[in-house]
Amino acid sequence: MNSSPIYRWKSFWLGVFGVCSLAWGWRDSMNFSSVIAWREFRAINIGGAIVLTRFGVVSAPGPGTFMGLEWRRGDLRPATASFSSFVSPLFGRGGGMKHRDDDPLAEPEAYRDKLEFFMRYRPRGDSLLYIPHWLMLLAFAGPWSAFLAWRWRRMRRLA
Repeated sequence: MNSSPIYRWKSFWLGVFGVCSLAWGWRDSMNFSSVIAWREFRAINIGGAIVLTRFGVVSAPGPGTFMGLEWRRGDLRPATASFSSFVSPLFGRGGGMKHRDDDPLAEPEAYRDKLEFFMRYRPRGDSLLYIPHWLMLLAFAGPWSAFLAWRWRRMRRLA
């Protein structure tokens, strides 16, 4: 019994599709922002990461709203924040601090740092999860390549 080459495996091509989709999302997030929102929950693809938020305030329905689900897409080229491809993950909870006009803290330049700064002044029930695309790609490609190696060894042993 001859084992088929790796490029004929469905698991190989499904993994290639997954890696390419994550890489495309990463590249896309460096030039555009995509937002999908439902009630107080938001998923944002921006600045090399996926940002998942839950804010207690529900925004007013915008022009892209259908049955409570809102979708928007915007251009990042005239951005006020700097974006980096390799940033660290972040989990933030609302700090409940009151912002004063005479606050000496300057707003940071990097987008991830802006989010961390922003969460200090959100109400305590609000939360934010910042997952970089490189981490999602690693979390997918690692187990996928281990599975392919295991399957290849198993097929060779059976042959």
